[in-house]
Amino acid sequence: MIPVLRPVTAPANLWRRAALGPAFAPIRRSFAPGLHMLLALDQEHLRVYLTPTHLERWAVGADLAWRCALGNLHPTEGLRQREDGSFVLESPDGLASSRLCLPGWLASFRGQLSGEPLAAVPCGRRLIVGTARLYGEAEALFRGEGEPISPCLYQAAETTEPPFAAVTPWEGGLSGANAERWFRKRLYAELQEQVEEEGKKLASYRVHRRLGDGRCLSFAVLEPGAIYPEVDLLMLPGDRPLLWTEIPAEALRPCSGAELPLWEIDPSKLPSA
Repeated sequence: MIPVLRPVTAPANLWRRAALGPAFAPIRRSFAPGLHMLLALDQEHLRVYLTPTHLERWAVGADLAWRCALGNLHPTEGLRQREDGSFVLESPDGLASSRLCLPGWLASFRGQLSGEPLAAVPCGRRLIVGTARLYGEAEALFRGEGEPISPCLYQAAETTEPPFAAVTPWEGGLSGANAERWFRKRLYAELQEQVEEEGKKLASYRVHRRLGDGRCLSFAVLEPGAIYPEVDLLMLPGDRPLLWTEIPAEALRPCSGAELPLWEIDPSKLPSA
């Protein structure tokens, strides 16, 4: 058994399995915003995501299964230090990123870098540890990947749930905020198929980079019959921007069953011009 770190929209048919009932949904744990760990079994030519039915058949509890999976990862196999002082762990099995799930793994780099260690997980085969300078590399790798994980940087956090690691997105400066918005744009795009199959319309999560300071803002356009991602700005008729934080609570109704926050909006309860 192995732990597999992936975006919450992976595997692609996750929501179809979940719709069949809890016994058929893959076993997983939330790891960081937009990311989760999946429990899997690697076979020679196939990776099987495990469900409660598998564990019941084997008479194995979930806690023990997770501990065994984490124990099957060698923490430093494929790890090397680069000329710039950063570290990279690469593996052909797509599990390099899963080392970030090991308790204390990221924190163990403290003292080996010129600041707090930050991790980049642009794809499953590569895990990079360095400083804030990693952002440009992480974003470029994320954009060029066929199966990307995240363009964000992550820092170690305290955990009260051993044996699991805990990380939080690095929010330092403009780069961290911008990466989070590009990450959400991709996640919401991948959620489109699920929403459409359920007979709903998802307003596009769009990102605009301001010319003045380079800050990225997310926005969606108000349109009839749509449901909405959570964005910085909602564009009303006449190109009038409304901050999401200024939308009255009575105008919002959360949608259930999705991997990311989705909302219905009652236009009649929005502020008038």
